[in-house]
Amino acid sequence: HPTDTDNQEEQDDTYTSSATTLRRINQIIITGNIHVPESAILKYIPYRVGELFDARKTRELIRTIYFGLNRFRTIDVYGEDVGTNLINIHIKLEEKPIIKDVIFTGNNHMSEKELRKAIDIAEIPALDAPELKMLAQKIKKEYIEKGYHLTTVETKFEVDEHNKATATFIINEDKKSVVKQIRFK
Repeated sequence: HPTDTDNQEEQDDTYTSSATTLRRINQIIITGNIHVPESAILKYIPYRVGELFDARKTRELIRTIYFGLNRFRTIDVYGEDVGTNLINIHIKLEEKPIIKDVIFTGNNHMSEKELRKAIDIAEIPALDAPELKMLAQKIKKEYIEKGYHLTTVETKFEVDEHNKATATFIINEDKKSVVKQIRFK
């Protein structure tokens, strides 16, 4: 989830309280991006080189990069004073692995196409292990709706040296649940 290493509450007024502390943005320095081009990230940054720095925009920066691109596990933002009236904005990113492959095993009663649709895999550019567990729950819910209440879904998440992931869903469908008798008292 997005993080902000600056103490936002304390910093909100740091550079806006008096004319002597106003700083112009000298540089925006982005590090940690591997697959996402800097130009794509810059579109989500509310700061521009040359404008006055406003710490209140930092929260917006983190939120728009995290949710807008959906590619980063962590986003850290910090400022570096340059001289008396300039500041460099550092944005340190940690990318989620890009999805290289999705594998389903043990799915006899639902097709791979149905499973891919259930988790909307086409809309997910990058993934990490906790998100994979949430997708497994979506698959389990689909099985429950089809009457397979005892289905279990385990996950395996393998990331290669290029930060590309293979997500595997190991499905144990068990038997379809059937209502044999209903008693009213």
